[in-house]
Amino acid sequence: MKRCFILIALVLALVCLLFFLKRIVVSPRDEVRLTYVTTLKSDCPECLFLPLSYKFLHSREDIERYFSYSPELKRHLFDYDLDFFNNSYLLTFGKKAKAAYYNCSDTYFFNPLSVYRKKSESVFIHIIYEGSFDSNIIYMYRLDRNIKFRGYEGPG
Repeated sequence: MKRCFILIALVLALVCLLFFLKRIVVSPRDEVRLTYVTTLKSDCPECLFLPLSYKFLHSREDIERYFSYSPELKRHLFDYDLDFFNNSYLLTFGKKAKAAYYNCSDTYFFNPLSVYRKKSESVFIHIIYEGSFDSNIIYMYRLDRNIKFRGYEGPG
């Protein structure tokens, strides 16, 4: 009788483990709906962006902090009526974004950042690009506000 209970407990544990692994490893992709806003020309010739880098802006303070090197670009961004209460903004450097998605397995297992730079509460977003790379162009997209989204600024 005792062996029967142990066998049932092991089977239940195995079933729970399989459901957990299915949720984490084979989780469906959640699309991030991007709306194109504008194309910006960088006025900083010595600032070379990495081809696969991108940045999320969740507040005006993010613009101040991230674009402190380029007052002209910062002023140009402030000319737009950016609604940070309802939206976050995605900046891709050098290439247009075709699509964006995220899922649990990419956030926890396939995240290109080193362990020391990962934030446990953040969500890693994959960007699918189109077109050729131009190091002086920045593309801006609007998406639904989610402060857990974070960008990728290159290897490190």
